[in-house]
Amino acid sequence: MKRLASILLAAAALGSCSKGNDTPVVPTPPAPAPQVDYIAKIEEFEQGKPDKRYEISFAYDAQKRLSSFVETYPQTTPAQVIKGTLSYSDEAITLVYEENKTQEIFVKPAEYRVSLDAKGKASKLQETHHYAGGEDIHAEENYSYKGDGQLVGYKPWYYDTATLSWQNGDMTKVVYSYRYMEVDQSRTDTRTYTTTTNRSYPDLNLFLATTAPTTKTKDLWSDQLGLRSTHLLSSFTEHFSHSESTTKKTFAYKLDAKGRPTEVALSDSEGTPRTFIITYLEK
Repeated sequence: MKRLASILLAAAALGSCSKGNDTPVVPTPPAPAPQVDYIAKIEEFEQGKPDKRYEISFAYDAQKRLSSFVETYPQTTPAQVIKGTLSYSDEAITLVYEENKTQEIFVKPAEYRVSLDAKGKASKLQETHHYAGGEDIHAEENYSYKGDGQLVGYKPWYYDTATLSWQNGDMTKVVYSYRYMEVDQSRTDTRTYTTTTNRSYPDLNLFLATTAPTTKTKDLWSDQLGLRSTHLLSSFTEHFSHSESTTKKTFAYKLDAKGRPTEVALSDSEGTPRTFIITYLEK
């Protein structure tokens, strides 16, 4: 009996110590949602002149997804207006772009379709243009991503391959390979960045300097395509090996009290200096 009593006392003591050392498990709070600066409108002017060259306005649905945009070219007579409407599913994002309203060669709106994988990343980008004599279909595919979702390579429709390089969260170089006059050639795009965080949507970096000749709509899908850089663009240089030609654009920003770019001055080695005025959904 004494032995049994000793065992019971030891068990009780151990149980008491165990309860005293229990540490409550505190659940890890979810990471805060990244801040997004939703753009309502971008206006383009030739520097030093009051007349507007271009305007694009954006509308969003209740989930803050882009639902439509309207492009206006006020210097044409009459002013050209083109609308784009977006729809969403688990498998794809589709843009219907009314290019036929301003270009008679097209008989109906164009369609841009981003196919999505199970992780919500793009697996294919296809654009279809409709002519009286048939359809013209282009596609980018074979997207390859890093573990953090950044795009590192894909098959463009216009070039043979595209290879992307990243540093400190920013896309610093894109090399497109192609054949010209039976010789292997390349187009190399290099980018430098400011220290200002890029929170813009649509992605202002891709709006200012497109990543491919296929479409300027990639700024609408930079997150799905793994093209979003952490910082705002400072310069964009494009070099073609077959012609040894180089062009360069530089960007200077004015920021508001919230750190958002409200004005961008663009200098172009081959074009007219321009200014972009940006208005946000939330004042």
